[in-house]
Amino acid sequence: MCIRDREAGEVPLEEGFEEEAVVEEAEERAKETIGEGAPEEIDIELSEEDIVLIQTKIKELSPRVAAVVRDIIVNVTLPPDEIKQLIKLLLADAPEGEIVSFVEEATGRKIPPRKIPPEVVVPPKVGIVQVLKENLAPLMRVSVLALLVVMIIGAIFFIFAWKPIRAGRYYREGLEFIKAARYEDAEIYFKKATSIYEKVSQYDKFGWEYALSGNYSLAEQKLKTGILKDPELKNISLRVHLAKLYNVQKRFEEADKLYTEIIDRYPDKYEFIKLRGENLIDWGRIDREKLDQAYKLFDKAYSKNIKNSDPLFKLLYISLLKNDSENIRYQYELLNELYPDDVDPVVYTELAGYFIHKGNLEPVRGLLYKVVKEPPYYPPAFYVFSLYYRAINNKKEEERMLRYAIQLEMERELCYPWDSRDYEMISNAYNNLGELYSRMELPGKIAEAINFFKKAIDASPTNPKPYFNLAHVFFYREKNYDEALKYYLEAKNLGYVNEEVRYNLGTLYFFRGNYYRAYTYWAELSEEMPDNPYVGYALGTALLHLGRYEAALGEFIMLADVYDELVKGLGEIKPWRAYHKRVLLEASRVYNNLGVTYQKLFERTGNSEYQTRALTALYKGGELADIIGIGRGKIQYNINYILHPDILRNVAIDDEISQTYRFEVFG
Repeated sequence: MCIRDREAGEVPLEEGFEEEAVVEEAEERAKETIGEGAPEEIDIELSEEDIVLIQTKIKELSPRVAAVVRDIIVNVTLPPDEIKQLIKLLLADAPEGEIVSFVEEATGRKIPPRKIPPEVVVPPKVGIVQVLKENLAPLMRVSVLALLVVMIIGAIFFIFAWKPIRAGRYYREGLEFIKAARYEDAEIYFKKATSIYEKVSQYDKFGWEYALSGNYSLAEQKLKTGILKDPELKNISLRVHLAKLYNVQKRFEEADKLYTEIIDRYPDKYEFIKLRGENLIDWGRIDREKLDQAYKLFDKAYSKNIKNSDPLFKLLYISLLKNDSENIRYQYELLNELYPDDVDPVVYTELAGYFIHKGNLEPVRGLLYKVVKEPPYYPPAFYVFSLYYRAINNKKEEERMLRYAIQLEMERELCYPWDSRDYEMISNAYNNLGELYSRMELPGKIAEAINFFKKAIDASPTNPKPYFNLAHVFFYREKNYDEALKYYLEAKNLGYVNEEVRYNLGTLYFFRGNYYRAYTYWAELSEEMPDNPYVGYALGTALLHLGRYEAALGEFIMLADVYDELVKGLGEIKPWRAYHKRVLLEASRVYNNLGVTYQKLFERTGNSEYQTRALTALYKGGELADIIGIGRGKIQYNINYILHPDILRNVAIDDEISQTYRFEVFG
């Protein structure tokens, strides 16, 4: 489970102000010490160590000088710049004479010099009252000095900490307003805070909090303003956060400029090199040249520090994206040799899928077990596991892995507003469940397959595979041609156009009597597959219906030659064998339509040679039908039409377009 850390994975940011209780206590202490009337504020930050040094120095001064210094600081009797200079002298442990000179020059008053005590004289015997008076005097001096110290500390606190404390409260409340999506209130409190005490680090905090809340516009505004106030790159986090925001918005070039600026300042910091490289990889999905730049960047980083496995993992990932087989093999072997215990879930999952695609199943289990060894689990790893079990025909484990991948991804907690469910993976998993169920020859499984395909579409309406598979189910299993046509067209519109989509779309339009649309699909397919007899037969039949008899004749003559060779290759005909029966049946249909084409040409031209050839073709088709013991049907009808034209009105075209030939099962 993801626990949202608002700065997780980020460059460490400056620590915030003290807790509320401590702040309130400090405020009350300052008020009690010097009263409610605040003197003019002096913008100097003092550490606790500085305050101790000032306290110690004042103790060392003569009482007269200490009193004057205390009066100046507590009552702010000098301009702020001169008070700052006085504090600097105290911190520098300047001699008392130098401090006296500065005070006299600044105030225009003369401080009487310290009196040298007279020679020691044995005091006369005194009474008890005098003894008590003399014994209590040191205690009173200590009390006065302690009070003076407390007052000075309180004054210093008031002068140098009051502004940051007041501003800090507004900053904190503004950040809380952002989390509550009360952006107008957040801006009001931010302006209040900056008017009192402006801090560059707060632009970063507010900008990043806006980004985490999904308000990218205000996030960019705050971060860019903070950068303008930090030309010397003292706050790197500002630039890192703005670059990340640009990356989220796919503004890769702007992000790259910021990362380059940071790396120029810190060339050996791998954390910044990695961020730039990852941005280049994302950019490389739309501009392949950027993958080469990312590769060079990580290759250089790895050459400088081979103890770090991350650059090598990134190199392998880029090689996978580029399908660079040679580097994939080399980098995987190097990772196994140098970093056998290191795991990058994304890279190893991608690598496992690559091996499955290549038919190399041996390393797949080992890779995926490393990824899913312990939580938090990476859902795509279980999806790729399902592909492995599919490859070895383990239906039970394939289904279990698919369901688990969907469950994990749907339950995964999202950490950032730009983090989203991997609906593409979920859609593919539902699609594959549908394919799995459609392969099962069990009652009710087709209905479940249809349900899974529809869930796949709901998860990702732009995924063409479930549309294609739904069309297949309706076309081949349900014989629902209206639904099949609808889903084939959806798949085609989404860019999923293969041989079978075009063939079946042609068939569906042919069934509707739209012979021209059928012809356009089959003609395009015939150019790619000129030797495919099913495409040739469908195309010739569509041309025959369209009255393009010369073009149809060419298709059927070619097909007749093809089937003559197929029949000859059977040797002794065995009608009980399914393959023999199918070849002869298809050949008889070809000869029927060839005869019809010749007859139509005869009717158009009056050339009796065409009619003679029509009868020859029809008799040949009848003989093939007789061999396998099926009725001559349309063949005999057409023979009778030619012999008795006054009785029958028209020839009969054989429209039995193949619906069983499949170029691809499920994809």
